[in-house]
Amino acid sequence: MANNYTQTSFEFDCGSPENVTKIACWINGDATHPYPDALRDMMVGLCEEIFDGDDLAFTIADADRVEGEPHKVWLRFDESGDIEMTALILGFAMLTMSEVPDRQGFTWAETCSRPRIGEFGGGACLICRSGVKWMHTSEWLEEAIRADRLSCGIAAAQEMLDGEAARP
Repeated sequence: MANNYTQTSFEFDCGSPENVTKIACWINGDATHPYPDALRDMMVGLCEEIFDGDDLAFTIADADRVEGEPHKVWLRFDESGDIEMTALILGFAMLTMSEVPDRQGFTWAETCSRPRIGEFGGGACLICRSGVKWMHTSEWLEEAIRADRLSCGIAAAQEMLDGEAARP
């Protein structure tokens, strides 16, 4: 049996210490600052099974203030975390808190406790006021291989045609 992990560690600029408190509570599932209704509805829409009645059933990530930078929060998953839910919350914060700077993001790693094919990867998430953009390494590699095969195939065909044209 193997264990799979999704891991990340990054800082997010919340724009103010007050925003750090709210965002950290949302990420940690702390009821001190409850989810705004609009955010809660989006979270339920993304993943209904994590809700137990009215409460969030688990912490999305670990979130703490960044020492010496009171407007930033340090987010991390030690073993496993929900990157989509994290991006949803951070995107919501960016849209509703004008102090949060636009265009921030994070990377993550997907690893496995045993060397198994297809069990390693990761990606990047760009969060902007205009939306969230994703890049998964496995998808990027598959697209790059397809594109390279196509361009290699075109180049080989062109060489073959050039060679035939040069024959008497």
